[in-house]
Amino acid sequence: MAVFSSPDTQRFYVFVQCEPGKTYEVRMAIAKSHLPYVTEISSISGEWDVLVRSECDSDADVGRILVTPVQMHPHVRQTKTEIGYPIFDPEDVFF
Repeated sequence: MAVFSSPDTQRFYVFVQCEPGKTYEVRMAIAKSHLPYVTEISSISGEWDVLVRSECDSDADVGRILVTPVQMHPHVRQTKTEIGYPIFDPEDVFF
């Protein structure tokens, strides 16, 4: 099992902080916008309210294509984007 679909694919995680009581509305707006590369949208607890996972080609402009549209929602307070780097395939590890 491969961690990424190809060597040129990168995984990005966009953490979204919403205005109180608006998490569901923001999450549904992100889902309905059908943003390219989005593979999962989750509600999370803690400092951040929503986690958007995406996989895209390494040359894609993630800020323009994904992050800016999320930030434009009126109930989004802030976002933080992290990139995931492939280290190993857990199925290849022998314990």
